[in-house]
Amino acid sequence: MLRLLLITAAGLGLLACAHAPLDRRAEAQRLLDTDKAFAALSLEQGAEAAFRRFFATNGVQLAPQGEPARGNEAVAARLKGDFILDWFPQEAEVSAADDMGWTWGRYELRPAKNAPVVSVGTYLDVWIKQADGSWRIRIENGNQAKPAS
Repeated sequence: MLRLLLITAAGLGLLACAHAPLDRRAEAQRLLDTDKAFAALSLEQGAEAAFRRFFATNGVQLAPQGEPARGNEAVAARLKGDFILDWFPQEAEVSAADDMGWTWGRYELRPAKNAPVVSVGTYLDVWIKQADGSWRIRIENGNQAKPAS
């Protein structure tokens, strides 16, 4: 009987280790770091390459006018050009299930490197976790700020 109790206790201990609770703060930081890497890639290789890499193949980018772009290739196609799109992630949170999260931040747009900023605003990205543990954007929405007067 004692042997059966020890085996059961050991099995439950292993099960508890295998399903350790998610450290949501650490995972939110990992998601925020992913958004920062996304922004860095935009500066290094351009927005087109960055969005192609970090947007989900079934992702949707909402537009202030016109139809949403669906899929990373369609989103990337919208972003062809030599302009500079930079953003500054501010906050992230992940779901209790650890399969979705969101980030928000501020962005700025320049027509060329070292040119004055022509547009600023905020964005909200909803991310989904992939089978390999990486994060990809499922839906994105941005809001352009009113120009300073």
